[in-house]
Amino acid sequence: MVDRDGGQLYTMEGIAAALIMLVTAWIVLSTTTMYTPGDTHISDMQLEQLGTDTLAMMDTPNSTMDHRNATSDLQKFVKNNYNSTTNPAGNDQTGQKLFNAMFLSYADATTGKTIDHLQYSAMVYYRNATTPTGSYSFGQSRNLTPGDHAVRVTRWVLVDDSNGLSRTPAGQDILDHRNQEVLLEVLLWRG
Repeated sequence: MVDRDGGQLYTMEGIAAALIMLVTAWIVLSTTTMYTPGDTHISDMQLEQLGTDTLAMMDTPNSTMDHRNATSDLQKFVKNNYNSTTNPAGNDQTGQKLFNAMFLSYADATTGKTIDHLQYSAMVYYRNATTPTGSYSFGQSRNLTPGDHAVRVTRWVLVDDSNGLSRTPAGQDILDHRNQEVLLEVLLWRG
């Protein structure tokens, strides 16, 4: 005679194993997933690094024979030496306008055909004999709206205003007539 009880035991063992696997999958899927700060802020860190690199490139001194007196484009823009310069097309090129063009061209540069559509708002913070901490707007591509998520990028810029020619974009002479560092703060976001 043939014993058929062995087949029932394998069937019950298979059902129990399937239930254990289902309960394990349910427990794993229902637990809270923990995100580390690196997981949730990778795009912010990339955007901040992009802004830092862009300002560093703009603050690299232009090559001249006398490296002690070499100035960067960023130093010239903040000092606003280009206030009365007119380009061949007849457009007035202030430091603020040139900063806007160079910053966005460097920051939006990608290896593909798509453009990143970055937006910014820049401020310059300074100290002088009468103001403990002052600031002025250095331009923006558009206003920051409540839905935008911006990161802050800063750079200390050395400005030589010993000749007193430095002007804000509004034409004010507010910096002390000496070598000094000002803080350029850029809020950067995708939009």
